[in-house]
Amino acid sequence: MFKLGKNVTQTKRAVYTEFKKYSEEKYNKDAQKTLSELLEYAQIYSYFIRQNNHPSSLVDKALDKLWKLEFKVAYPFLFDIFVLFKQGVLSEKTIIETINLIQNYAFRKIIVDNATQGLNKLFLTLSKEIKKYEPENWQNQYFEILKFILKSKTASQKFPTDDDFIDTLCNKEIYKLRSKNRDFLLEGLEGYNSAYCVDLEDLTVEHILPQNATKWKKDLGDNWQEIRDKYVHTLGNLTLTAQNSKLSNKDFKSKQEIDFHTSKLKLSYKLADEEIWNDKTILARSENLASEAVQIWQYPETDYTSQAIENEFYTLEEEIDFRWKKIKTIVIQNQEFDVKNWWFAVQKLCRFLYDKSPTEFKQIINNSELSKKFSKDPQTLNGAVEFVDGLYVGCGRDTNYLVKLMCKLCDLLDFDKSEIGIEIV
Repeated sequence: MFKLGKNVTQTKRAVYTEFKKYSEEKYNKDAQKTLSELLEYAQIYSYFIRQNNHPSSLVDKALDKLWKLEFKVAYPFLFDIFVLFKQGVLSEKTIIETINLIQNYAFRKIIVDNATQGLNKLFLTLSKEIKKYEPENWQNQYFEILKFILKSKTASQKFPTDDDFIDTLCNKEIYKLRSKNRDFLLEGLEGYNSAYCVDLEDLTVEHILPQNATKWKKDLGDNWQEIRDKYVHTLGNLTLTAQNSKLSNKDFKSKQEIDFHTSKLKLSYKLADEEIWNDKTILARSENLASEAVQIWQYPETDYTSQAIENEFYTLEEEIDFRWKKIKTIVIQNQEFDVKNWWFAVQKLCRFLYDKSPTEFKQIINNSELSKKFSKDPQTLNGAVEFVDGLYVGCGRDTNYLVKLMCKLCDLLDFDKSEIGIEIV
């Protein structure tokens, strides 16, 4: 993907076919040269997946944090910066800053919307996008240009703002995140401005207000059940402990005496000063922790400006007015197709959905409200476009009609519209 600058379907057959073609075209089947290049990139890749440590401990530390998030979609972009690093084009400082920024972007995306649609396209083209800014001087402005580009992204590629991040951290059921992401958050908060290095393997997550809150009725009041349901899994009600079995469902004062009063953990020892634990104190703690989180996983700030016009990227699930907008690319389930116009986009989607399930596709276009939009006779359609042998779709309408047609097809075939991306120029 890095070498070709395009997405490659993640199957053995597709990867092998693309690699064989690449090797034949670049090295004329020279196995020695092919393997030599493979070895070079395998060494870099081994740093990403933690099979080997990078010679720089600071670079290695940054890579380790990103690896914990399993943000593999960024690997093609990382290949490019490490090649530039090896060539002496980028400094170690720039590499570390870049990896940390990608980590911040990845983690905010995971917390706020956990959406990856459109990110394949972003990271496949990000290197080229950076280099088109100030073509003669991008090396000296690399990190500033990167921050500028990521800040400018919208829709599914948007870099979640501080407000987005704080609001989600205060209201989302953080405990129900994937455990590795929840632990990443708590580990980061625990280590922020702390003199102690904490190993989470020796600790467990503790609900301060327990999941079984029947003993807390007196402290919480008449609406205790509502408070429990709303706040029990939120960030403000979570801490770390080595004494989970002793704390169990005990009241707040008991938990303070058993653990919080003597704990050296930053997330716990501050609980020793609280007089009561209820919805107000949980929300206040969520807000305090969220304010620290935006300092740990920072939003990019830069004074860099550019007049370059950026392409826009949307998914079909977004309600966008596409009239007068020119399409450049349609991405269907991570497969990218360059298209000349909206008719070709409809053609590509129809062909994809037909190949995915021919029988169901035929049933839909024969026995639904779309039956008049498809035909074996092009003369009966306005703007007929053939998408498989002998089968046509009518595309002779305005852009928004064609978008609605694509959305309806997805709905009827139960295909997730978020997996269809549209790049606009």
